[in-house]
Amino acid sequence: MKRKLAALALCANFLSLPTLHSTEYDQFWGSADYIYWKIQDSPNPTPLVATSPTTVPNFDPLLGQPGTVVLMGGKRVDTDWSSGGKFGFGWNDCESGFGAEAYYFFLSNSSKGQRVFSSGLADSAYLGVPFFNTTTGLESSSNFAIPGEFSGQVDLDLTNRMLGAEFNVLYTVYSDCMFDVTVLAGFRYWNFHDRLTIFWNSPALLIPAEIYQINDKFQVDNNFYSGQIGLSADFCWDYWTLKLTGKVALGAMCDSLRADGSFIFNDFGGVITPPITSTGGFFALPSNIGPRSGTSFAVMPEVDLMITYQVTSCIDLHVGYSFLYVNKVLWAGDQLNRNINPTQSPLYEFELTPTLVGTPLPTAALKTNSLWVQGLNVGVQLWF
Repeated sequence: MKRKLAALALCANFLSLPTLHSTEYDQFWGSADYIYWKIQDSPNPTPLVATSPTTVPNFDPLLGQPGTVVLMGGKRVDTDWSSGGKFGFGWNDCESGFGAEAYYFFLSNSSKGQRVFSSGLADSAYLGVPFFNTTTGLESSSNFAIPGEFSGQVDLDLTNRMLGAEFNVLYTVYSDCMFDVTVLAGFRYWNFHDRLTIFWNSPALLIPAEIYQINDKFQVDNNFYSGQIGLSADFCWDYWTLKLTGKVALGAMCDSLRADGSFIFNDFGGVITPPITSTGGFFALPSNIGPRSGTSFAVMPEVDLMITYQVTSCIDLHVGYSFLYVNKVLWAGDQLNRNINPTQSPLYEFELTPTLVGTPLPTAALKTNSLWVQGLNVGVQLWF
C-alpha cells in the first residue's frame, strides 16, 4: 500500500524520512499515463507475390524453382511503436490493509503498408501469386504482371489495435517503514484487433479499358475474459518509490475471423463488358469466405516496473516499463492458406462459372499463435 498508518508516520519521523503523502486511513487516487508500446511483428508466413527471371520457361514464378524470388509475404511484417493512454482509479484503507483499483488502457491504430509494382514494359518484372494446386498436387502461380501485356501493382495494408481493462481487490500482507508487499485478485478484459487487406490491380497495356482487380481481406478479433491474481512489492526511500508488479490472468479467449474476397473484371474471351464482381480473391475464396468463431483457454502474464517521485503530498510523477504476453491469439496474417483448389474461382480458371472439381479448399482453420507487447509509460498520480 502506498499509504501508511499513523504509526508509520512516527517511524518516518524517527528515521528523518518524509512522510508518504498523508496519514489518513482512507485515501483515493487517480492516474493518467501516456504509453508508448510496440506489438510484436505480425506473422505473414504465406508468400503473396513472387517473380522469376524471363529466361525461365513460361516465366511462371513457382516456389522451389531456381530463380524464383518472393517479393511480398513469407515473413513477418515489421510493426511500428504506437501511442496510447492508460487511466486508473483506486482506493486504499490503510487501517485494514484492503484496497481496490481499476485500469483502462488503449493503443491507437497502427498501420503498415507494403507495395510491389511492375510497369509491364519489356524489361519489367514478371509477377505472380504462388500457390499449391490441390487438384494437381503441384506448385502453381496465378500471374498478374506480364511484360508486354499487363502491368501489375499489389498493395498490402496491415492494421491492428489493442485495448483492455481490469478491476482488482488488494490486500497488504506486509508493511513497514520502507517496504510493502500486496496481493491482488480480480477480473480482466483484453481485446486485440488485426486486419490484413491486399489489393491487386492488373490493367492491360494494349486494351486500357480492361479491368482486373482483386481484393482479399482477413480480419480477426480476440476478446479475452479472465480472472487474475498478482503480487506487487513497493520499496520506498526518501521521495522515491520503486514498484514491481507481476500478474497472471487465466480465462476464455473468444476469437472471431471474417474473410472477404472479390474479383472485378470486364473481359472474358476478348469482349469488353460492364464490370462483373465475382466472389473470391486469391486467398479469400468461396470455401473460406465469411465469419468464423471459436473459444479456447488462454493465459496472459504481465510484468510492470515503475519508479515514482513524490512531488507534493498529493501529486506523484512516475515512469515505467510494461511487458505483456498472451499464449493464444488469432493473427490476420496466419489465416491465409496457400493450399488452394482453383476450380472454384473464375480468377484462377478464367471461366465465368467454373465447375468445382474435388474438395473446396482452403478452409478457415482459426490458426492461433502467441503475442507480446512491451513499452514505456509516463504519467501522474493524484491522491485525494
